Amino acid sequence: MKAGDGHKKNVLAAAAAATAALIGVSAAALVRALRELDIRVGGRTRAGRVIAFTDTGSLDAPVRMMAVGRAIQSGTFLGARRFEAPFAYHRAFDVLFDVLPDAHNVLMIGGGGFAWPKAALSSRPSLCVDVCEPEAAVTCAARAWFYLDELEELAGERLRIFETDGISHLTACDRLYDAIIDDAFSGFAAAEDLLSDEGLALIRSRLAPGGLFLANVVCDADATPLFELVGRMERTFAQVSVLITTDEALSDDDNYLIIASDANYRFEGALL
Repeated sequence: MKAGDGHKKNVLAAAAAATAALIGVSAAALVRALRELDIRVGGRTRAGRVIAFTDTGSLDAPVRMMAVGRAIQSGTFLGARRFEAPFAYHRAFDVLFDVLPDAHNVLMIGGGGFAWPKAALSSRPSLCVDVCEPEAAVTCAARAWFYLDELEELAGERLRIFETDGISHLTACDRLYDAIIDDAFSGFAAAEDLLSDEGLALIRSRLAPGGLFLANVVCDADATPLFELVGRMERTFAQVSVLITTDEALSDDDNYLIIASDANYRFEGALL
């Protein structure tokens, strides 16, 4: 979901309680929090320490959440459902297959808990996904607690992980992608360099003909940033669509999926 300010109070409270376990609660309270929230403490990133905890009340099954600082960065179902994408915006990325059913090479910028790569690679045996995740602590936590280790064994060479940011990877790579997905956040903040005029031009140059750029965007009641971003994308791409992808059980803010391409695609339910 990527926008800590927008999560329902029970999820935010759990993230805050998990963080509090690091900053001086009593020994008894720490033991209780570790047991009740299933807290796992990872390494530090530029946005804060990586923490995993389990939310049992927001969705139809327990979800292990990844928090960096106090911002929720990703999540996973547990057990038999571990390869399903838990959040609506993750599932919305699959619209790329509606118009590109034979998509082969996809770049995801922002790994987090690898929720979408898990779902996509486990269900599409011909798909290859490159993932940019600059924070080693995030990838380490994903392997330990979000089933990335299982995904790597399952997908083999179809999954490549680059410990770098999106701009650096796009500048250096020589591969054209059928789709590029932007899910890069640092704490609560989106990766602005990718969504600048220069970043969008670079993304466009790394798309195969007819390729798609998909960006997860979070807005509060003021949707001005969304409209500004749509305007920038329309200066770079021939066609831009917007889908709403909010999880009502998790968010008081709105998630939007902006889809840009030089091809003339239409998406069911698009606001634009």
